[in-house]
Amino acid sequence: MKNNLQKLRKQSKLSQTDLAKMLGVTRQAISLYEQGKRQLKEKDINTLIKYFNVSKKYLLGAYSKDEILKILQEAYKKAPHYKANSYYQVRNEISFNVDLIMIAHGFIELTEPSINGMLSQSDVNNFEFWKQNFSFIFESVAIGWLISRPIEVSNDEILKAINEAIQIELSKLATDTRERQDKDGYWLESPSKYLSKRQEFINDHITQDGTLEF
Repeated sequence: MKNNLQKLRKQSKLSQTDLAKMLGVTRQAISLYEQGKRQLKEKDINTLIKYFNVSKKYLLGAYSKDEILKILQEAYKKAPHYKANSYYQVRNEISFNVDLIMIAHGFIELTEPSINGMLSQSDVNNFEFWKQNFSFIFESVAIGWLISRPIEVSNDEILKAINEAIQIELSKLATDTRERQDKDGYWLESPSKYLSKRQEFINDHITQDGTLEF
């Protein structure tokens, strides 16, 4: 079964021999642990989570929240490079939905002449931006499974779970009629109004090939 032992060892620049000495086992045993062919003993688990300063769930193979958010961040970065298969289609849809989330919060102009990929390069590359604005995905049951237990899944499956979580949030925002103030004290329209106006703008300007025309 998948675990994160090898990843943690390499991040700490330890050899399998170093880890073997720490646990009092052979190097071969460490290799088997990392391949998931042998289960770690409870005392070794306790030693490792203290040494690496991680949770037991993460050591045994669960994803961290940062890993999930980085998968979202990378998907957004690459989404405009569309290719015709399901993996790239999901990334493209995520990019579109991420932009809608930020439009709903008044972060992106309604009349931005793009279908997706509207965030600035500095925001796209700033991991704190993703933590601040997209941590709501961890309310999703599917994402909760990824961070609470050892599950071996593909990036495609993780992206689908992320996209579903974003779509759920968008459905909430589409019915949110509350106006609010931004960090500078300026009043913003409600998320539902922003989303409605964006859709009207797209309907008025979209061409047959999916681009916006002015």
